[in-house]
Amino acid sequence: MNQRSDRVQQRVRALPEGEYRERCYGCYRPVGACFCDSIPRIENQTEVLILQHQRERSHPFNTARIVNRSLDRCQLLFDRNESFSQRQLPIIEGAALLYPGKDSRLLDELSPSERPKQLIVIDGTWDQARTLFRDIPQLHDLPQFKLAPSTPGQYRIRREPTDTSLSTLEATVQSLQHLEPNTPGLGGLLDAFNAMVENQLAHPNASYGDGSPRPKVETLNVPKSFRRDANQIVVAYGEATPVLYSSAEGWTNLNRKKKQAAKLPPVYWVAQRLSEQSSQCEFFCETIMPSEPISPANLKHMELSESDFESAVSVESFRESWQKFLRPDDLLVVPNHKTIQLLRHSGGTVGSCEQLKSINFDPRHEFDNVGDFLESIPWPIEPTNLRGRAGTRLAKSVALVWYLRKMQAG
Repeated sequence: MNQRSDRVQQRVRALPEGEYRERCYGCYRPVGACFCDSIPRIENQTEVLILQHQRERSHPFNTARIVNRSLDRCQLLFDRNESFSQRQLPIIEGAALLYPGKDSRLLDELSPSERPKQLIVIDGTWDQARTLFRDIPQLHDLPQFKLAPSTPGQYRIRREPTDTSLSTLEATVQSLQHLEPNTPGLGGLLDAFNAMVENQLAHPNASYGDGSPRPKVETLNVPKSFRRDANQIVVAYGEATPVLYSSAEGWTNLNRKKKQAAKLPPVYWVAQRLSEQSSQCEFFCETIMPSEPISPANLKHMELSESDFESAVSVESFRESWQKFLRPDDLLVVPNHKTIQLLRHSGGTVGSCEQLKSINFDPRHEFDNVGDFLESIPWPIEPTNLRGRAGTRLAKSVALVWYLRKMQAG
């Protein structure tokens, strides 16, 4: 695979204070660099709906507005995640989502009869796209399709997570080339886009990196606390109280239930104390009485069953057991801040704590999750024999902690 050079533009303000650059509100470029006249008008057949993260709206190098200006059948909506989740989006029957999910199919493998009538595209950085998908329920039941670009994207004026990442414009054009290969003008839209990129790269006030390849794996910020003895490190994971979406009447009630659930203690908590000898590892595993019965669908999602909660303990009992397990001089390692909040809502001890999410173990954002990252490095994931999805995720977190300790030691 070709290494993507780190040529990311650093915008430099060259205008005297008090002076402002007049912009074209078609392409949002300075009037002198406007390229609207080069954007072709394309009579596409597939409806395109672009859902834009609010932070992308005014970005000078955003390409969704170019797509919207070019395509006859296109809508561009922008909003905050919460507002999007409450809107009735104009999604038609036969719609599909362009999103690289676990079960996504390749667009170029579809037969003509399988091609969607409407293509929904999320516009934003990869992290923004993930949060939009997470927060918009209307997207969850749509069929998902993805692209398999074999060459690097040409959007060299913005940082992309991988060598083959595409801008919204490139992804939309490539999708339409698969869905309606006979539509004229798609190549012309790419030509206009590439001309804009080249003009910006040639700008005398643009500053770029030296073009050297970015390292594949580097760890820049492993906490010093990871250097302590292994038996002073406890890795934990908790399952939050699930929300039964079908029990909520309307978005307002659903959001209220979600906020209430976010303030509840965990319903399942697992942890492992590290040890240089795997046979000497200590484990913690308890189910906690939920505030309301957990639906079969949510149990399935957590990979648990009703029988697992037959021995569930009270929140008070869980708190006492946890305080006995976690020692005062231990370092608690959790996946993210949400896990810490779960523990705090139970009144459980947190103490010294580090979040794996804050550690830069994947600087190029090549991997969707910890499991995919660990599969790329020579480090084993030792099973914990703890039940459910939590047990699997705990094992991956433990493997990541061991790997980071090794990287830190050099």
